[in-house]
Amino acid sequence: MNKRGAGVSFCAISAFLFFAKYFFKVLLYALEYGTFIANNNGLDMLALRSALNIFNLFSIATLILGIVYLIAGEKEEKKK
Repeated sequence: MNKRGAGVSFCAISAFLFFAKYFFKVLLYALEYGTFIANNNGLDMLALRSALNIFNLFSIATLILGIVYLIAGEKEEKKK
């Protein structure tokens, strides 16, 4: 796989993680207001909030990495 393909793959992973972050936000909302699960304690809420932060961190990191790979692939192509 060349650098362009890797860049596009990282951008796709970032888009998936971005989607997953909002999916878990909806899940967190449902858990806070008792729509899906009646027994919601504070520890579960803390775990879900920290998971949201991890999704946010990984989605931004993979997006930056994907853009760097795309730029590196374009520079490599211009050298040829």
